[in-house]
Parts: sequence; structure tokens; C-alpha cells
Amino acid sequence: MNLPLILVWIITLAVFLIVVGVGVSYRAKGTPIGMALATFAAITIVATGFTVGFLVTHFSSPTPETWWWALAVRVAWQLGGALFFAITILSDAQLGSIGFRKAGPWIFVLACAAVGTLASLNPLRDLANGPFVTRGVAEIEVDRSTRIRGGARIWAQMYITTVEGERYTFSMVGWAAEKTEEILKKCEGTNEVEVTMLRYTKRVLDARCQPPSPAPEA
Repeated sequence: MNLPLILVWIITLAVFLIVVGVGVSYRAKGTPIGMALATFAAITIVATGFTVGFLVTHFSSPTPETWWWALAVRVAWQLGGALFFAITILSDAQLGSIGFRKAGPWIFVLACAAVGTLASLNPLRDLANGPFVTRGVAEIEVDRSTRIRGGARIWAQMYITTVEGERYTFSMVGWAAEKTEEILKKCEGTNEVEVTMLRYTKRVLDARCQPPSPAPEA
């Protein structure tokens, strides 16, 4: 696990513990917080999931063996958190007395599920489809620009022209761009590269330098 991802987890855990600690403290003093402790925790999970949850996949360094780890964590955090939030809100509002035969509670749950799905859509698509493997000529254009407040920001465009003649373009920024450049560097000057990547979150898992494909027989 790399340093940026460790910092994400430390910050998230600190926020969660502080918020839950405040809730427990209020309950211990007998001061009402207007909601159940589980709902308080669910709001914290949703808030962190929709702010820093994206950084789980952004700062991850997946490999062909561990490609699904960060994807699963982000889906559980964002989609699972949204569903947990819906359940706790319904429980806290005591909608059981209203009954689940009415459309209102189900619309609320479906709305939360839809929002969670949209937030984690690309990880869900990568989990469903698995790593994308293609072979051809891989090119990468890297742009390192200096921001107004200093510090470099890296952008990359990766182009893959397959042996079948198809052309794919992937835009990357930050950690993903830097790791892609690092992985592809070992195959500089190679005619063909077999690239394994997560197509929708745009993370290159591996690149294998390949000998040229044999020319088709006349």
C-alpha cells in the first residue's frame, strides 16, 4: 500500500472516529442528537464515501492478481454505504409503522441505491468485466505542468493500436498517469506490447513486451 492511500485511510478513520465519538459522548450525557447512533455513523460513511471514496481507486496500485481489491472496497463504501444510509434512515424514522406496502420507502431506498451505483459505476463495470487485455503498439504522451501554487501535475494520454487495427485512447491524470508511464517505460522501443488494464477506471495493471506478430500469409 502506497503513502497517499495510507493517508486517505488515516484521515477517513480519524473523521469516522471523531464523529462517532461525538455521538457517543452526547448519548452518554443524555443529550439528544436527533437520530440513532447507527444513522449518525451511516451519514459519516456516506459523506466520506462521496468525498474521499474516489481516492481509493485513484491512489491504488493494482496488479493482475490484486486488480479487484480497491474496486470492491470503493463499491462497498459508496454503494453499500448508500444502502446502509437508506436502511438506517428508514429505521430511525420508524417507517415500519407506516408499512413497506406504500411506495414512499421503496422509492427512497431505490434513490439511494441509484446514487450509490452512479458514484461507483466505473468500478462496478470493471468488476463485472474483469481486466481488459489487448496487444498492439502502445504510445503514451505525458504532460507535466506547473500549477499556480507550485507543484507538478501530470497528465497522460495512452494510445493503443491493436494488431487488428483498432485504436483505443485512455486519458489519465495524477497517480494513474505516473504509474502507467512507469509500467510502459520497460517496453520502450518494443514493436508490440500486451497491455492488461482496468478499462473503466483507467488503470494499467501490467505491460509485457512482445515480439512482433508474424506477418499474415499471402
